[in-house]
Amino acid sequence: MAGKHRKEKIEHAPTKRQVSRWEKQKKQSRIITICVTVIVVAAVGLIIGGYYWEQVMPNQVTVLKVNDVSFDFDYYTKVLDIITKSAPKEQLSYYADMAAQAVEQSELVRQKASDFSLSATDEEIKKEMETGNLPQNVVGSDVARTRVLTNKYTETVCIPKLPKSVQQAEVEAMFLESKAMVNDGRPVFCGALF
Repeated sequence: MAGKHRKEKIEHAPTKRQVSRWEKQKKQSRIITICVTVIVVAAVGLIIGGYYWEQVMPNQVTVLKVNDVSFDFDYYTKVLDIITKSAPKEQLSYYADMAAQAVEQSELVRQKASDFSLSATDEEIKKEMETGNLPQNVVGSDVARTRVLTNKYTETVCIPKLPKSVQQAEVEAMFLESKAMVNDGRPVFCGALF
Protein backbone atom coordinates (compact mmCIF):
# COMPACT_ATOMS: atom_id res chain seq x y z
CA MET A 1 0.00 0.00 0.00
CA ALA A 2 1.24 3.12 -0.97
CA GLY A 3 0.99 5.98 1.37
CA LYS A 4 -1.28 8.83 0.68
CA HIS A 5 0.35 11.95 -0.36
CA ARG A 6 -0.42 14.80 1.75
CA LYS A 7 -0.63 18.07 0.11
CA GLU A 8 0.83 20.71 2.25
CA LYS A 9 -0.60 24.11 1.97
CA ILE A 10 1.94 26.43 0.77
CA GLU A 11 1.53 29.90 2.09
CA HIS A 12 2.93 32.52 -0.06
CA ALA A 13 4.20 35.70 1.43
CA PRO A 14 2.19 38.66 0.32
CA THR A 15 3.72 40.74 -2.32
CA LYS A 16 4.54 44.36 -1.87
CA ARG A 17 1.64 45.27 -4.08
CA GLN A 18 -0.84 43.31 -1.95
CA VAL A 19 0.54 44.82 1.22
CA SER A 20 0.26 48.33 -0.15
CA ARG A 21 -3.30 47.62 -1.40
CA TRP A 22 -4.29 46.30 2.05
CA GLU A 23 -2.79 49.34 3.70
CA LYS A 24 -4.67 51.60 1.27
CA GLN A 25 -7.92 49.75 2.01
CA LYS A 26 -7.36 50.04 5.77
CA LYS A 27 -6.59 53.74 5.39
CA GLN A 28 -9.69 54.30 3.23
CA SER A 29 -11.79 52.30 5.67
CA ARG A 30 -10.50 54.39 8.57
CA ILE A 31 -11.17 57.64 6.67
CA ILE A 32 -14.70 56.54 5.74
CA THR A 33 -15.42 55.50 9.34
CA ILE A 34 -14.17 58.85 10.66
CA CYS A 35 -16.17 60.81 8.05
CA VAL A 36 -19.38 58.87 8.73
CA THR A 37 -18.89 59.35 12.47
CA VAL A 38 -18.32 63.09 12.03
CA ILE A 39 -21.40 63.40 9.80
CA VAL A 40 -23.59 61.46 12.25
CA VAL A 41 -22.33 63.49 15.23
CA ALA A 42 -22.87 66.74 13.29
CA ALA A 43 -26.40 65.71 12.30
CA VAL A 44 -27.29 64.73 15.88
CA GLY A 45 -25.72 67.97 17.12
CA LEU A 46 -27.78 70.00 14.65
CA ILE A 47 -30.98 68.24 15.67
CA ILE A 48 -30.31 68.70 19.39
CA GLY A 49 -29.15 72.30 18.84
CA GLY A 50 -32.24 73.08 16.77
CA TYR A 51 -34.52 71.56 19.39
CA TYR A 52 -32.79 73.56 22.12
CA TRP A 53 -32.89 76.75 20.05
CA GLU A 54 -36.57 76.35 19.14
CA GLN A 55 -38.07 74.67 22.21
CA VAL A 56 -35.92 75.15 25.31
CA MET A 57 -34.17 78.50 24.93
CA PRO A 58 -37.30 80.64 24.33
CA ASN A 59 -38.80 79.27 27.56
CA GLN A 60 -35.76 80.45 29.52
CA VAL A 61 -35.86 84.05 28.30
CA THR A 62 -36.82 86.52 31.03
CA VAL A 63 -40.12 88.19 30.11
CA LEU A 64 -41.08 89.85 33.41
CA LYS A 65 -39.13 91.37 36.24
CA VAL A 66 -40.74 92.44 39.50
CA ASN A 67 -38.27 94.25 41.74
CA ASP A 68 -35.37 91.78 41.81
CA VAL A 69 -37.33 88.66 40.82
CA SER A 70 -37.25 87.56 37.17
CA PHE A 71 -39.87 85.38 35.50
CA ASP A 72 -39.12 83.37 32.38
CA PHE A 73 -41.43 82.59 29.49
CA ASP A 74 -42.14 79.09 30.79
CA TYR A 75 -43.48 80.49 34.08
CA TYR A 76 -45.57 83.04 32.19
CA THR A 77 -47.12 80.39 29.92
CA LYS A 78 -48.01 78.22 32.91
CA VAL A 79 -49.79 81.18 34.53
CA LEU A 80 -51.55 81.83 31.24
CA ASP A 81 -52.67 78.19 31.17
CA ILE A 82 -54.14 78.53 34.67
CA ILE A 83 -56.00 81.74 33.75
CA THR A 84 -57.32 80.41 30.44
CA LYS A 85 -58.24 76.93 31.67
CA SER A 86 -61.90 77.36 30.83
CA ALA A 87 -61.65 80.14 28.22
CA PRO A 88 -62.55 79.54 24.57
CA LYS A 89 -59.53 79.14 22.31
CA GLU A 90 -60.58 82.10 20.18
CA GLN A 91 -60.16 84.45 23.14
CA LEU A 92 -56.75 83.30 24.39
CA SER A 93 -54.96 86.33 22.95
CA TYR A 94 -57.07 88.62 25.16
CA TYR A 95 -55.63 87.03 28.28
CA ALA A 96 -51.95 87.70 27.51
CA ASP A 97 -51.81 91.06 29.31
CA MET A 98 -53.96 89.71 32.10
CA ALA A 99 -51.45 86.92 32.75
CA ALA A 100 -48.55 89.40 32.86
CA GLN A 101 -50.43 91.58 35.35
CA ALA A 102 -51.34 88.53 37.42
CA VAL A 103 -47.70 87.46 37.66
CA GLU A 104 -46.67 90.97 38.69
CA GLN A 105 -49.45 91.41 41.25
CA SER A 106 -48.90 87.96 42.73
CA GLU A 107 -45.21 88.61 43.24
CA LEU A 108 -45.92 91.99 44.83
CA VAL A 109 -48.40 90.34 47.22
CA ARG A 110 -45.84 87.69 48.18
CA GLN A 111 -43.13 90.34 48.68
CA LYS A 112 -45.29 92.70 50.76
CA ALA A 113 -46.89 90.01 52.92
CA SER A 114 -44.02 90.15 55.40
CA ASP A 115 -44.69 93.89 55.93
CA PHE A 116 -48.06 92.88 57.45
CA SER A 117 -46.65 89.81 59.24
CA LEU A 118 -48.59 87.47 56.97
CA SER A 119 -47.39 84.05 55.91
CA ALA A 120 -48.84 80.93 54.37
CA THR A 121 -48.15 77.47 55.75
CA ASP A 122 -47.54 74.42 53.59
CA GLU A 123 -50.85 72.90 54.68
CA GLU A 124 -52.77 76.03 53.66
CA ILE A 125 -51.03 76.06 50.29
CA LYS A 126 -51.76 72.36 49.67
CA LYS A 127 -55.40 72.85 50.64
CA GLU A 128 -55.74 75.85 48.31
CA MET A 129 -54.09 73.91 45.47
CA GLU A 130 -56.59 71.08 45.93
CA THR A 131 -59.67 73.29 46.26
CA GLY A 132 -58.57 75.57 43.42
CA ASN A 133 -57.67 72.62 41.18
CA LEU A 134 -54.21 74.09 40.59
CA PRO A 135 -51.34 72.17 38.98
CA GLN A 136 -48.78 70.54 41.26
CA ASN A 137 -45.80 72.68 40.24
CA VAL A 138 -44.05 75.90 41.24
CA VAL A 139 -46.60 78.08 39.47
CA GLY A 140 -49.55 76.35 41.14
CA SER A 141 -47.82 76.72 44.50
CA ASP A 142 -47.17 80.43 43.88
CA VAL A 143 -50.79 81.04 42.85
CA ALA A 144 -52.06 79.16 45.92
CA ARG A 145 -49.69 81.10 48.22
CA THR A 146 -50.90 84.39 46.72
CA ARG A 147 -54.55 83.43 47.24
CA VAL A 148 -53.93 82.44 50.87
CA LEU A 149 -52.02 85.66 51.57
CA THR A 150 -54.70 87.77 49.88
CA ASN A 151 -57.45 86.12 51.93
CA LYS A 152 -55.47 86.65 55.14
CA TYR A 153 -54.83 90.29 54.25
CA THR A 154 -58.52 90.83 53.56
CA GLU A 155 -59.53 89.23 56.87
CA THR A 156 -56.91 90.89 59.08
CA VAL A 157 -56.40 94.31 57.49
CA CYS A 158 -59.26 95.26 55.17
CA ILE A 159 -62.37 93.99 56.96
CA PRO A 160 -61.52 95.60 60.34
CA LYS A 161 -61.11 98.97 58.59
CA LEU A 162 -64.56 98.86 56.98
CA PRO A 163 -67.10 101.15 58.65
CA LYS A 164 -70.11 99.50 60.28
CA SER A 165 -72.58 101.60 58.32
CA VAL A 166 -72.31 103.79 55.25
CA GLN A 167 -74.57 106.48 53.84
CA GLN A 168 -76.13 105.18 50.67
CA ALA A 169 -77.21 107.00 47.56
CA GLU A 170 -79.40 106.01 44.67
CA VAL A 171 -78.45 107.49 41.36
CA GLU A 172 -80.55 107.43 38.27
CA ALA A 173 -79.30 108.48 34.87
CA MET A 174 -80.87 108.67 31.46
CA PHE A 175 -78.81 108.60 28.32
CA LEU A 176 -80.16 110.67 25.45
CA GLU A 177 -79.63 110.21 21.77
CA SER A 178 -78.34 113.66 20.85
CA LYS A 179 -77.21 117.04 22.18
CA ALA A 180 -80.49 118.57 20.97
CA MET A 181 -82.40 116.48 23.48
CA VAL A 182 -80.06 117.67 26.23
CA ASN A 183 -80.49 121.33 25.24
CA ASP A 184 -84.29 120.90 25.26
CA GLY A 185 -84.28 121.48 28.98
CA ARG A 186 -85.26 118.02 30.00
CA PRO A 187 -83.68 116.77 33.20
CA VAL A 188 -80.90 114.39 32.36
CA PHE A 189 -79.65 113.38 35.79
CA CYS A 190 -81.67 112.93 38.94
CA GLY A 191 -80.37 111.68 42.23
CA ALA A 192 -81.57 111.28 45.78
CA LEU A 193 -79.78 110.63 49.05
CA PHE A 194 -81.22 108.31 51.68
